[in-house]
Amino acid sequence: MYQQPFILNGRKKYTIKGYGNMNYSDGEIVGISPNHRYIVLDHISKGYVEDGIQKRLYENYLCVIIDVSQKAVVMNMQSDCSGEWNKNNQWINNGKIIFP
Repeated sequence: MYQQPFILNGRKKYTIKGYGNMNYSDGEIVGISPNHRYIVLDHISKGYVEDGIQKRLYENYLCVIIDVSQKAVVMNMQSDCSGEWNKNNQWINNGKIIFP
C-alpha cells in the first residue's frame, strides 16, 4: 500500500494535490477516461478512532477522480467506484452521470 501516490511523467514525480497524507492506495487505477485526462484511483482512508475506552483502527475504502493535467483530486466517491467512463469522458454508475 502506498501512502502518497504520485504521477510520474518522464523522470519527474508529481504529488497529487488533495490526496491526504493519512490516506493510502494500493496503486490500482480503476479507470482511465478515453481522453486520458482523468483517472480513477482507489483511496483508502485509514486511522484510529477512540470512544473514551478503546482505540480502534478503521479503514474506509473509497476512490477518487484525479485530473492528470492538474495533478489534483477533483472528486471523492464511495458508492460510485464501480462505475465506468463513457465515450464523452463522463464517469457513469448505474446509468447516472457522476462526473463531470
